[in-house]
Amino acid sequence: MLLKSKFRNIDLPYVSKGWIPLGTYNDRPVFKILPRISDTIVIVAKPGRGKSVIMRNIYYFISLVRPIVVFDWEGEDHKLSHYANSRPINLAPGMQPSPVRNSTFFAYGKERESFEREIKPNLSSYDVDELEAVGFSPSAALELRRLMRKYRPFKDVYDLIDFVRLFPGNVSDAGKMRMAKKRNKYPHRAFKHYIEGDTLHPASKQSMVKTLEHLADRDYFRMDDKRDPDIIPLLEARRNLFFNFQGDVGLARVEIIKKTKQILNYRKKFPRGVKPYIFYEEVDALFPRIANEQEKHLVDTGVRLILRGRKTGLGQCYCAPSFWGLHPKIPTACNEKIFGQMEGKDIDALQDLTRSEYLVSRVRSLPFNRYTNERMFVYVDEFGKIRDFSPYECPNEIHREN
Repeated sequence: MLLKSKFRNIDLPYVSKGWIPLGTYNDRPVFKILPRISDTIVIVAKPGRGKSVIMRNIYYFISLVRPIVVFDWEGEDHKLSHYANSRPINLAPGMQPSPVRNSTFFAYGKERESFEREIKPNLSSYDVDELEAVGFSPSAALELRRLMRKYRPFKDVYDLIDFVRLFPGNVSDAGKMRMAKKRNKYPHRAFKHYIEGDTLHPASKQSMVKTLEHLADRDYFRMDDKRDPDIIPLLEARRNLFFNFQGDVGLARVEIIKKTKQILNYRKKFPRGVKPYIFYEEVDALFPRIANEQEKHLVDTGVRLILRGRKTGLGQCYCAPSFWGLHPKIPTACNEKIFGQMEGKDIDALQDLTRSEYLVSRVRSLPFNRYTNERMFVYVDEFGKIRDFSPYECPNEIHREN
């Protein structure tokens, strides 16, 4: 009753009824139940079909009743939630253009919008697998982790670059003389003293310096925790959190796993605390069906963590342009599914998952015409009921093709 009285007579006509309006079919509305408990949903369609708009419409309504966390590794769609829909064409009846209110937007790297807050994780807290994910070779990651532990602290990433660049490659007198000359050449730098007999293989050194310079140029990391805020107090204050990873899928995979662990640990410790709903954009790139050896451990870890979310009361939504490319454990665990137009391997993967010729034929026959804005989706609810719908636009801004 509190929800009903709180939101009655405001621009939220669906919340008090526990509905999320998805779209229409034969001029009749199609609704998803507004989650009060954990639920999981996967949204899949070919690029340009409007799946991200559906996801943002869903999280707009969920953000009114519980905080949301949106992980957008490409860093494109999440920014639009800061703005109200500038040309509303097909909003749900009674809805007005609106941004996602009470939101905090985080961005990794130096390319940020004015409303985005800087976030920089501590590179020295990364383990070997995580260092590999952000670009280091296996040997360079192993050596860098050893050096950061053995010679810490470092003032910043540039301090670490100087330290690695001048690290001796051997313990001969010639090697020591070269080190002394470099120290004399840069007298203004406060170089660390390396431990006698400690060396660094030239190939590992070259790889480390190259990757560190790339990361420093993109301004991703610090060597302390001063720019990596604790997200739990923000969630407890019912802030909606958006994370932009500037298109770096390796960084996104590592940081999403770290943030998910943080939320899961909180939920285990405080089961009556706030229950955020987590959204993953382009999840097939984050957690793909086929990963190389360098990615496999983190991919498996991430999938295992996000699937544990339901046990702690988290809701989760996964959005992907490729059904076949998505790790199969994710759609298998989802109790609700929304499918747009698909073809080829994606249809084959849908057939393998559902074993439903009826559903597959419905998905195959979905119409799409971008010139007339005709598009249809199929919604499979948690009871297995299948419904077609033409989607509504969301109250916040969307991408539009010219």
